[in-house]
Amino acid sequence: MSVILSVNCVVPPDRYGGAEKSALDLAKGFADVGHEVHFLGAQTDATKARSDYILDGLNIHTRLFRRPYPLHSNQKHGTWQKFLWHASDLLAPSNEDTFEVVLNGVRPEVVIVHNAQGVGFNIFRVLGRHNIPVLHVLHDLGIACLNRSMFRNGKHCAGQCIACRVSTIARMKMLRTIRNLVLVSPSNANLEKLRQFVNFAGIRTEIIPNPNAYPIFARRMADGGPLRLLYVGRLSPEKGVEFVIQVLNRIGSKLNYVLEVLGDGPDRGKLEKLASKNSGIRFHGHVNLSQVGQAMADSDILLVPSLWDENFPGVIVHALQSGLPVFASNSGGNRELVEDRSNGRLLSAGDTRAWSVALAQLGADRRELDLMSVRATLSGAKYEPRRLIGCYDKLVQGA
Repeated sequence: MSVILSVNCVVPPDRYGGAEKSALDLAKGFADVGHEVHFLGAQTDATKARSDYILDGLNIHTRLFRRPYPLHSNQKHGTWQKFLWHASDLLAPSNEDTFEVVLNGVRPEVVIVHNAQGVGFNIFRVLGRHNIPVLHVLHDLGIACLNRSMFRNGKHCAGQCIACRVSTIARMKMLRTIRNLVLVSPSNANLEKLRQFVNFAGIRTEIIPNPNAYPIFARRMADGGPLRLLYVGRLSPEKGVEFVIQVLNRIGSKLNYVLEVLGDGPDRGKLEKLASKNSGIRFHGHVNLSQVGQAMADSDILLVPSLWDENFPGVIVHALQSGLPVFASNSGGNRELVEDRSNGRLLSAGDTRAWSVALAQLGADRRELDLMSVRATLSGAKYEPRRLIGCYDKLVQGA
């Protein structure tokens, strides 16, 4: 078996989003099949240079990679501060020095890099010098976009700005120093979006869904009563929650429904105000994954109204494995998970009429929900974590 070093911007319990769960579940999966797994992330406490501990059989290492401000700062920063942050993340020699020490201590046979932001993209140069095989998991559009999304001010970017083009050139130059490199994307949509702006010629690419494990609870089907809608995720502009609330406010009394909103984010106050006169919409804030599973068991439809192109939303996989039909925006990786009128609906992002009509139709005749639920369970079975870990393990064994 191999010694594997996994790298991500932060490690649990510091922050736990979708990419963090995917990185952690993959590391746990490798440990379960017998590999020695180490996990490196950026130290979020600036008063500590390092920490080392064991979590669920993983050797966790955090190191301080200095930046002008913390990676996930909620404060607004000026243009020059942002420039200095990204320049440090891409080029600071201290990134390489700190990473080199970790590399010499762990001596990995394979390195898996998830989101290197906060650790430093120039760690790829160190890996190139050591000639270590690397799997780079593409959780977003970070190679092509400093915002990692190609989405800004409520709309998709028409192309790369100058800063993103310069960053892409530098990142690809670093990646090409690695002789044994595989780029792994959870969805074909994410990879093809990147290909519009990045030349991957000569670099091996693979599509492997995230091998995430989710808590599943028996569905509690409603016998009459309101249509039980569910949203799970970050409350930020690109997620489309404001749009959904506007749709439901417009439908009004034409549909008997409740919408449970699970999650937190910068738009929460604004969204609560928008829904203040709608008694059918309830906000619950941040909840743990088990509570999400329970909520899915008590719901009729999961709503994923994203205005941007999602990569491979774990919340959809969780819903499908729970037998919960999904209404999602017809874009990005959503289209690889949801089959329209089979396990859910694919609807145009931001199309008020399309979403209103689709919800009203199911509200009037819910027999289709039972069929969608069965099909959701069948389609969710394709993403069984052990099988997907096996796909990753083949890459490691062949490195």
